[in-house]
Amino acid sequence: MKETPFTIAIAGATGFVGRRLIDHILKTTNHQIVALSRFPKKSENPRVEWRACDLFSLLEIEQALIGVDIAYYLVHSMLPSANLDQGSFADYDLLLADNFARSANQNHLKQVIYLGGLLPSTPKLSKHLESRFEVEQVFRDKKFSLTTFRAGLIIGPKGSSFKIMYKLVSRLPLMICPLWVKNPMTPIDLDDAVFCLGKVIGVEECLNKIYDLSGSGQYTYLDLMQILGKRLNVIRIYLKLPVNFVGFSKLWVRLITQESKELVYPLMDSIRYPMICHEERRFKVENYRFKTFEESLELALVQEKKGEKKFFVKKNHRFVRSVQRLPIPSKMNATDAAFEYMKWLPKVFSPLVLVSVDNGVVEFSLFHKKVIFLKLLFSKERSTPNRALFYITGGLLAHINEKSRLEFRETLPIDGKRYVITAIHDFEPALPWPIYRSTQALVHLAVMKAFGRHLNDLL
Repeated sequence: MKETPFTIAIAGATGFVGRRLIDHILKTTNHQIVALSRFPKKSENPRVEWRACDLFSLLEIEQALIGVDIAYYLVHSMLPSANLDQGSFADYDLLLADNFARSANQNHLKQVIYLGGLLPSTPKLSKHLESRFEVEQVFRDKKFSLTTFRAGLIIGPKGSSFKIMYKLVSRLPLMICPLWVKNPMTPIDLDDAVFCLGKVIGVEECLNKIYDLSGSGQYTYLDLMQILGKRLNVIRIYLKLPVNFVGFSKLWVRLITQESKELVYPLMDSIRYPMICHEERRFKVENYRFKTFEESLELALVQEKKGEKKFFVKKNHRFVRSVQRLPIPSKMNATDAAFEYMKWLPKVFSPLVLVSVDNGVVEFSLFHKKVIFLKLLFSKERSTPNRALFYITGGLLAHINEKSRLEFRETLPIDGKRYVITAIHDFEPALPWPIYRSTQALVHLAVMKAFGRHLNDLL
């Protein structure tokens, strides 16, 4: 590692951990900060530079990480990224992590510090925890050194899990409690977690290590709700049932909290497991006392009332993102899969669909080659064998913008299987929005599923 100060990038800088981490680094170090945000922002501190960066764009991340020594990755994709999202949060997370890892390699970063989730000692994980672990695997497979932190419930203002728990306890006089409320867990205070994240910057003995984060004490979910109810001075009845119906829990949690199912469902899927710190991986700091849940709760409630600065986030009202993970035969790479798709489509949908490929220009036509409904341009400069990139440049079904694109991306093997991610980014349909959603959008999903079955037959 070079001499400090470092230039440190923070992906997820507008999140509730990222915002607190920026303040912590400014107060305790001399490092420069590159804060990544999807939209331009002005900095109020000369040591903080905000760089506009869409994490779904490999090109933008490569540019945003220029001059960076070390990066934090605090990103998850459980919330919508476009007006219409087609794809699972796990596939989004995999694509984002691959973008970031490739860009970190390109810019020769020395260290990436990743905040993931605690992994229970069970053979099968929830989709949320599987996704967190997949991201970790993507980073571990690259050239830079990786420092991984795994955390369970982080207690702090604006935190999604804390907010959900607060709404449940404050709004429900009677709570039906399945077996999962007795699962043990080790929460950690937001400031304690940020303090730990800051302790490993450029520290040689922390490179390529995995650490579990934990506050002071082990609790159950029922313990946390009872402590919170007592602090709010409300009387709550907890009806305990000898069943573990997580599906029903998702519905009533979403109904009571009014949070989106994209946020609630993945989090609720994880509560069926014990979420405790593994002692052999616990991150320990000499002469530092971690807060109890009661202490963290008091701070979170005070700060929640005080309020924190809100970051304005624009919404892409007409943009579509569609991401699917498909199997890929061992004899193929991503570029092979892309052009296999161009050959497969007209065979299956003949004579309805025609596809022409000429010197990198791909035209999809309806019945007649002059009726072009989509036109693509293969980017030789931005493509590699394991990534084929096509810009959407025309056609009756598309409004043209410079970022609209289709890509085929090979990912790392998972459980011994190879996959290719097919993704449409920033696509703006020409059809009226209601018609697009009920026709073209559904057709695209059906076609990609059918192509996935075709690739599976070639395995």
